[in-house]
Amino acid sequence: MKKVLVITGGSRGIGEATIKRFMNKDWRIVNLSRTPSPIANVINLTADLQKPESLQKHSDELKKLLDAADNVAVVHNAAFYERDCVDTMQLSELQKTLAVNIVSPSVLNSILIPYMPEG
Repeated sequence: MKKVLVITGGSRGIGEATIKRFMNKDWRIVNLSRTPSPIANVINLTADLQKPESLQKHSDELKKLLDAADNVAVVHNAAFYERDCVDTMQLSELQKTLAVNIVSPSVLNSILIPYMPEG
């Protein structure tokens, strides 16, 4: 059985730990982030989630990687948080937060869901 995990932000911290856990269960890993994962055998695709269109440029490559997969999982680990107040929030920070935390995961879902089993 060929299992593929697609993860965002798998370069360090919780993302890196998640990759290790899945690798120990024989999953093939695809990391989408600005920084490559330091873990051997991870397929690193450079993507800046502040720019959701950067995911679209990897769409064909992701589809090729997932075509033969029996099981596909996604972990939306990358996130952006800026401590702010409603009266001082900068529009650029709000746009960045929405792009990384909502828009990019939705774009990635639209690419991956056709390859994922129901349930």
